[in-house]
Amino acid sequence: MAEPLLIHEGRVKSDWIDYNGHMRDGYYVVVCSDATDNLMDHFGIDQDYRDRTQRTAYTLELKIRFLAELGEDEPFFITAQMLGSDSKRYHVYLRMFRTESGELAATHESIMLHVDQNAGPAAAPFPGDIAQRVAALTEAHKDLPFPEDASRPITMAKKKTAG
Repeated sequence: MAEPLLIHEGRVKSDWIDYNGHMRDGYYVVVCSDATDNLMDHFGIDQDYRDRTQRTAYTLELKIRFLAELGEDEPFFITAQMLGSDSKRYHVYLRMFRTESGELAATHESIMLHVDQNAGPAAAPFPGDIAQRVAALTEAHKDLPFPEDASRPITMAKKKTAG
């Protein structure tokens, strides 16, 4: 069985630290966005492709969960698991881990749309070579366990009250 794809590695920068002494929430999104860009590069939606075709991928939806605090200069890595795809979109689940302990620090789930910026922008099918790469990684990940928290809405459970 295939494994999630190692897509990004880094260290927490000092200017990412908040008043609580750990990585500011917005920087979890920044590094996951960098990982998403790396996945786009993996598929061939890289800078050359974007410049040449005026096509790219837009984020339609994302959800992030914060599970562990990361400190200054702490190393981390991010893996990508494809949850699904079609002719224009892909659904990806990122996991951010602390490198030294392997502890899961955050998850980032997004749906990306291939867009032709010359057409409005407007949704556009992936070209053949990119479509093949997206489909191949989706197929490779189809038997991985579906993350328990993926595709769930954000909600606050209502407490039951007596009486």
